[in-house]
Amino acid sequence: MKPFVAAIAASASVNAQMSANDAWTDVAAAYTDLYDAVHDAYVGTGKKQAVKKANRVGDFYNKVNNFPGRVSASCAEFAGSGDPAAFVPPYYDSEDICHSINNFIASVTSYHDAYVCMDDVDLTANNGWAPHKMIRTIQRQRNMLFNRKLKQLQCSLPIAPTPPPCDSNPCDGLSNCYTLIDGCAIAPVRDTSLGPVPAAISYKISAEVFCDHSGTESQFQNILFLGADVWEDGVGDRLFVLSKGSGWQKIHFVINKGDNAGFVTYHDFACVDGEWNTYALEVQNSPFSSSDVDFTATVDGNVVMQGSYPLTGEGFGDLQVYSSNPLHTAAPHKVRNFFYQTL
Repeated sequence: MKPFVAAIAASASVNAQMSANDAWTDVAAAYTDLYDAVHDAYVGTGKKQAVKKANRVGDFYNKVNNFPGRVSASCAEFAGSGDPAAFVPPYYDSEDICHSINNFIASVTSYHDAYVCMDDVDLTANNGWAPHKMIRTIQRQRNMLFNRKLKQLQCSLPIAPTPPPCDSNPCDGLSNCYTLIDGCAIAPVRDTSLGPVPAAISYKISAEVFCDHSGTESQFQNILFLGADVWEDGVGDRLFVLSKGSGWQKIHFVINKGDNAGFVTYHDFACVDGEWNTYALEVQNSPFSSSDVDFTATVDGNVVMQGSYPLTGEGFGDLQVYSSNPLHTAAPHKVRNFFYQTL
C-alpha cells in the first residue's frame, strides 16, 4: 500500500477537475466506508455502542449532506474559490482509520471551497451557511470526533494534509506592490472597483485567470481592467485589460501601445476550459531612450507581445482598476493573485 501522503497526492492529481457530482459520489462512498470501519472498531464494546459510535460519523455527514444541493452551474458567488482543482478526493485506508477520518473531513472542506454556491442563500434564515461559519462548524466537528466522540481510537490532530489556504498574498516579498485580488479566487462582478493605484512609467501587472467556456453572451465580457480611464479610448486608458470575446473560446488580452491605432495592441489566447493561466505585463523605461518604454506581455511565462513605444504623457495620476468594468457584462472566468507593482 502506498504511504498515505503519497496516495493523497496521486489521487488529487488524477481528480483535479472532477465534476461536483462525481466529487460528492466519492465523498459519499468514503462516508460509507468510514461508518462501517468505526462500527467494526467498536463492535468489541457491544453492538449498541458500535452503532452509537458509527452514528457519530453520521452526525457529521448529515451536517454537510446539503452541499450537493447548493451546487449551481451558473453560480456567481461561491462559498470559496469555486475552482474544481481545489477539491481533494477522499482516501480511505482500511489500516488507518485516523488518517481516513481526517482526510474525509479535509475532502468535505475542499468540496465546500470548490463547488458550493452562495447565490440566493438567505443568510438571515440560514446564518450558519455563511462560509466562515460553516468552516468553523466543520473544524469543531472534527475536533469533537477525535477528542470526545471517538477518543478511544486514540487519534491525534491534525494528521492528513488539508487543502492549502487560499489567502496567499502575491505581493509577499515585493516592494511598491498592490495586491488587488489575493489567492482566494473571485468571480468578476460588473462595475466592481478594486482601485485606484498610482500610475508609473515602469510597472508590472500579473493575474491568474480560470478559463471558463460557458455562457452565450454575444458581446464582450470583461474580466479585468486596469488603466487611466475606463470611459475613454486614449493613450494609457487601457494598460491591462482581459476580456472574453463575443462567442470566442479565447481571452482577449489588451495592453497599452502609444503609437498604435487605438493606442493599444492585443493578443487572443485560446485558453483551455477548466485551466488556470497567468497573464502578465512588464513595462520598463527603455535603457536606450528616456522617452521610450519597452514592454513584454506573457501568458504562463511565454511571450505573446513585445516591443517599445514612445511615452506620451503616461505615468501620472491614478489608475482605475475593475473586475469587471462598468461597460460590459462580467465574464464567467475567475481571478486570483492579481497585483500591480511600480518598478
